[in-house]
Amino acid sequence: MKIVNISYISLLAATLLFVACKKNSDSPAVPDQAPVIKGISPAEGPLGTQVTISGKGFNATMTLDTVYFNGQKAVIISASDTILVVTVPPQAGTGDVVVNVKGTSTKGPVFTYDFQYIVSTLAGGASSSIDGTGVNAGFGVVNDIANDGNGNLYVGDMSTDYIRKITSDKGVVTTFAGSGLVTNDADGSLTTAAFASPADVIATGNTIYVLDAGSGLIGASIRMISGTTVTTIAGGGSKGSANGTGTAAHFDNSYGFAMDASGNFYVADVNNNKIRKVTAAGVTTTFAGSGGQGSQDATGTSATFNGPLDVAIDGSGNLFVSDESNNKIRKITPAGVVTTFAGSGLEGSADGTGTAASFSYPSGLTFDKKGNLYVADMYNNKIRMITPQGVVTTIAGTGDAGLTDGPAKTALFAYPTGLTVDANGNIYVADGNPVIRKITLQ
Repeated sequence: MKIVNISYISLLAATLLFVACKKNSDSPAVPDQAPVIKGISPAEGPLGTQVTISGKGFNATMTLDTVYFNGQKAVIISASDTILVVTVPPQAGTGDVVVNVKGTSTKGPVFTYDFQYIVSTLAGGASSSIDGTGVNAGFGVVNDIANDGNGNLYVGDMSTDYIRKITSDKGVVTTFAGSGLVTNDADGSLTTAAFASPADVIATGNTIYVLDAGSGLIGASIRMISGTTVTTIAGGGSKGSANGTGTAAHFDNSYGFAMDASGNFYVADVNNNKIRKVTAAGVTTTFAGSGGQGSQDATGTSATFNGPLDVAIDGSGNLFVSDESNNKIRKITPAGVVTTFAGSGLEGSADGTGTAASFSYPSGLTFDKKGNLYVADMYNNKIRMITPQGVVTTIAGTGDAGLTDGPAKTALFAYPTGLTVDANGNIYVADGNPVIRKITLQ
């Protein structure tokens, strides 16, 4: 009979157990399995599109999953091991869809992002001339709007004769200038100066220029706000069309003006059917228009207009005029040559190129930094865009009058009259509701 050495067996077992334990302790930890994306549906859409991501390795606990569209974090609606349902975030752009589960990421197909214009109400809705924030502020009649490039907007409140200031991010409205008393353009301090239906504003640096439309027997004038002082550059006397220097010049009712790189002003003298030029020194001349009603393309005073309402200047010094009653956008070169840039002359809302497009009493004009011209198409209740090549498209508004925010294709305006574009491409609209609307590309 063979005698087994119990001590040896015990020692051997202990040794094997130690080796096994050591081997297990030296083995690296097995990482969580990487998620797998099999597909996305749909693969294209705008902000807020609901996208279903199919695959495996997801987590049914939504807080453990993270989804990115081109680096922008999406909102997860529901989650399971194989399905994630998310909404596309704003400003996502086109790029890869990435799913991260408990720290482990995987890249999936490309989602094509469709940018769209979104309309919101920045300020207005309360009683006239009430200062406040957003809908707690109020306006009377606002014709046009300007931005100073520093996040501030300025409007002339024609019915209260105040100049109002609005922050472009929060919509904080304050009264910037004006006594509220209509007089014959009384100059003075910010609170003692009087305006006569301020219709348009230009903000450049620390200087604000105001176009008083005129009231009663008072003709239009150009005012300057420098620091805390308001002075008159030109006009302000009785209505007329006389050229001259300072207050010796006369205008009729005027609602829109623009300033070129040399500091010259161009005024749409609507009732005189002329475009007037005013130098920085206040010398007024007639730049284009005979004074008679018409739509004749020609040079200088041989051309005719019918109710020119606003003026904008492009980077090459060309003037563009909203020739309201002609339903056209006219172009004037620095040499004074007038041509029809867009609009058939017939009242309508057709998109197209040049004279194939149509407008209905176009009002305010403004350019963006790409050279696109935006038009407040007043009676169409739309915001239109014209490329440098003359291609006209509708970017916001259905054509019906109302006050509805949201996607631009379903948003409603009520007789928009003025607009401005900031350096980021945001569009601000003086809407007849009366409110200030903001249009952003998201």
